[in-house]
Amino acid sequence: MAQNSDLYVIIILSILIVIWAISSFRRWLFAPPKYILPFDFSEAEEPEGEAVDILEEAGYEVWAGKLKIPIHIEKDDEVLGSRLFIDYIAKQHGEWYVVKVSRERMPMEWTGSGIRERLMPYWMIFGPAVKGLLYVDCMNQQVHKVTFHLGGRP
Repeated sequence: MAQNSDLYVIIILSILIVIWAISSFRRWLFAPPKYILPFDFSEAEEPEGEAVDILEEAGYEVWAGKLKIPIHIEKDDEVLGSRLFIDYIAKQHGEWYVVKVSRERMPMEWTGSGIRERLMPYWMIFGPAVKGLLYVDCMNQQVHKVTFHLGGRP
């Protein structure tokens, strides 16, 4: 009789382990992907300035400042160089944001095409690793959150 009860316990434990393994695999399979930021921020400058104060007042934690991203462009077998500047990287509630700060000589045109032309390249570089972009208007002490949704409405 003891041998039968041992066998039953082993069978029940085996069934529980198989159920646990299947449910863990399904949870892993259907979990949303975890994205990492595509650049090394160790070379970024220490975040400081009026925009950092505005972001912190708005509830954001500024992680990195003034990052230069090199861009290599090929045009007719000629290699051209350029770079894209990111003012800050901020975080709020576990979500990452690319930050651009307003410039007097380059006012923001708050139309669909104006936002697309000025801010979409930053969103395209970081893609799904960031929740969106923050545009800090130092003149008016405002933080504007911008997100892009391709192919339709959010």
